[in-house]
Amino acid sequence: SLEDEADCFVVVGPRDSSGIGKYMQEQWNPEEFMKIYEDLKE
Repeated sequence: SLEDEADCFVVVGPRDSSGIGKYMQEQWNPEEFMKIYEDLKE
């Protein structure tokens, strides 16, 4: 679930919130995510 994945990000990501924000900005790719999401739905 999304909650489980969010927990993983917190665990593996930087401990400080600013680090997590920076990490998510660098790693987050909406187009790539939607492509994977569409593949998973099929």
